[in-house]
Amino acid sequence: MSYGLSALWRHAHPWSYHIWIAVAFIMGLLGGLWLFGLVALVGFCWMSWELVAQIRAARAGFPVLYVLPSPGPWVCRRLRTLGYTGPVAHRVWEMHVQERTRWVTGDGLPADGVRRFRRAYTTDRLRWLEARPPDRALIITTFNTVPQEEMAALQAAGAWWASGPLDPRVAAQATIYRLRVTQQRMFGGLVSSRDRSDPNGWITIYVPPRMETINP
Repeated sequence: MSYGLSALWRHAHPWSYHIWIAVAFIMGLLGGLWLFGLVALVGFCWMSWELVAQIRAARAGFPVLYVLPSPGPWVCRRLRTLGYTGPVAHRVWEMHVQERTRWVTGDGLPADGVRRFRRAYTTDRLRWLEARPPDRALIITTFNTVPQEEMAALQAAGAWWASGPLDPRVAAQATIYRLRVTQQRMFGGLVSSRDRSDPNGWITIYVPPRMETINP
């Protein structure tokens, strides 16, 4: 189930969307409109899970970061390609940024919104390290710079990190167009025009659970 709910896995396998549409279409041809509608409804519920996760995180006091289940075996395979040789938990949460929140108000400048966002971002990261269940590992793959305070807390939690995204196809989703639209929505203007689709600018961090249940 975590394969379908993981945004990282879906970004790395964009064909999964096409497969679902094809299945719905075929089922519609074979079973009629009601079967097409049923498959489409299941697909809608599947795609809505990320929004539900964002709402639940915000209600729990996490305005920036939310978590989704990530398939442990897939995460394990990808970490091995980055050089990680240690154990990987069965239960993994991947961390994502809530991109719908606007961080600049009134006549505020985009830079003001970025500063407000970064403070909340670090606070959320530190809180998730403590709020996660003891058997949950965390996977973080991002092009954002990790602040010193955040890195110190990650190190204290036994984190391992490497240069590069968890999967190069994840980085490819960060197109310049998408980043410009996101920055406009979150900060009211363009704050960076760097090409984030280049895997060389990414970092991946694995935080082991406090209680180890591992994949070999």
